[in-house]
Amino acid sequence: MPSYKLIPTPNKDAKTENHEKLVEELSARESHQEFRRGTIPETLNGLNGEVFWFDYAIEREFEYETLDGEHETKILEKHPVIFLGGDWVAIGNCNKEVEQEILDFVGNHFVPGYSLEVQELEESTLRQIIKEAPEIVKADLNPSKESEPEKISGKDRRSLRATDFWQRYEGEPVEKIKVKLPNEEEEVTVGFDKHGIVILYERSLEIDEQVEALQHVANNIISEFVDQQYQKSLSGGS
Repeated sequence: MPSYKLIPTPNKDAKTENHEKLVEELSARESHQEFRRGTIPETLNGLNGEVFWFDYAIEREFEYETLDGEHETKILEKHPVIFLGGDWVAIGNCNKEVEQEILDFVGNHFVPGYSLEVQELEESTLRQIIKEAPEIVKADLNPSKESEPEKISGKDRRSLRATDFWQRYEGEPVEKIKVKLPNEEEEVTVGFDKHGIVILYERSLEIDEQVEALQHVANNIISEFVDQQYQKSLSGGS
């Protein structure tokens, strides 16, 4: 299941008008590092001028063993970077080290002058999403009473709202939710957690369908409930 993190990005200061040329210039194949980094230009695609995506490449050392002994080679990691239009960029969910590398890359080359950060979701935001969602499929909660487990999870293919579980624990602190959200053509099942991870549960979604779902989440859900803030980098910028 594809999972992403959303990054608030000031669209007015983003260098996206000539993104085709920029993606080509930043190709990992042109990197002079021992383990190359950069874009994979042939993965560039888009829905319109402001909505486009490409893969960010990272080469890694890989050791393997055969009957002839131990060997070393290089392997390739690919991480999607999606400009959603408006004030959001999405990146594939990854570890913190890779996440920071991609944030620095996008900030330095596409949004100069800003230090980009992943949008985490406060519990109040998760509560707002629950309130607006037609159906709650799953919820991970942290009960406040000492007599309760530290973490409990409930799920229902229809909706948790109709269960005794939800009647009992509805008011407890929320850590992670899975909800059905209305979209223009069909409902999409989406997961959110407090670390900002957004999971798309429809396994068969093509990349353009994933982008459209992320646009809906970013522009119609998250933007409504969070105060987007942009951190200027130490080097300044407009």
